[in-house]
Amino acid sequence: MGLASGGTHENRSKHLWKPLQERRLVHWLCVLRAGTSAAEVIREVAANSTTFEQRTKMSKEKYIKQFTVLEASLSELCQYYFETNPTKIIGLRHDYLSRILHCLSLEPGQRLMVLDHALGLPTAGALMRLGDAGRVFRLLEGGTVGDKALRDAELPASLLASLVDVNIDHLLEILQDRHDGVLHEELKQQGDSTMTQYELFARLVHRALLVAFRYLKPGGRLVLFTQAFEFAGCVHSALCASRDFVHISLEELLLREFQVVPGRTHPIMQSTIAIPSGFIVSATKISTAGS
Repeated sequence: MGLASGGTHENRSKHLWKPLQERRLVHWLCVLRAGTSAAEVIREVAANSTTFEQRTKMSKEKYIKQFTVLEASLSELCQYYFETNPTKIIGLRHDYLSRILHCLSLEPGQRLMVLDHALGLPTAGALMRLGDAGRVFRLLEGGTVGDKALRDAELPASLLASLVDVNIDHLLEILQDRHDGVLHEELKQQGDSTMTQYELFARLVHRALLVAFRYLKPGGRLVLFTQAFEFAGCVHSALCASRDFVHISLEELLLREFQVVPGRTHPIMQSTIAIPSGFIVSATKISTAGS
């Protein structure tokens, strides 16, 4: 096997982009963002290859097939945000997103209330499952919400029409009027400027849970994702102490990654396992009584 020249050679390390392409990746990103069609991008890629015309007909076909453009799935979109800026989506990995949607057990035509701080990824997944006949009520504390991932998903207008924004303060006022004494006045006050970001987030989720406890129908699912174990544990304990919920669980997921080492033909599992990204609390409501 050994040769006098110093070993064997293979073409796995040769990339067509770097030495043979006159244009760089930045140019192609700008072209895609400008809304250029996939066919036009492929033609320009081939035209800017210094070796394309020297190839055989079969080689040209194989070269073009490398640039087949596929529509990104919600899982791929979530994985992209997690790898580029995980804090923007509160550390929501694609396996956690799948688990959240699985726990909700959504069906077309159902109604869902959601508090989304992951740029709209869970909201997009819910809209896809509920369809045109369903309704997603998105809780807002202010006038706007970060939904870049929801816009990047490019859902049909018919699905986006099922999304309804609701001010959480307005819902709390309605509950206060209907159920005197259920809500504390401190929950209706504006957030203190001295509160930390974690305290403000915990307060917002607490307010959302109060709304969910009242509006969630018997048989409905309550699902919460958070990176804070202490907060997840408190919610889990509160649900266990309540007589209105069953099938209460607190989960954390481990993601094992496989890779192919250069020079080998079989994948191996990485020796180090990433720290869990967060925790999921889920429960099923069985009673309409107040908690």
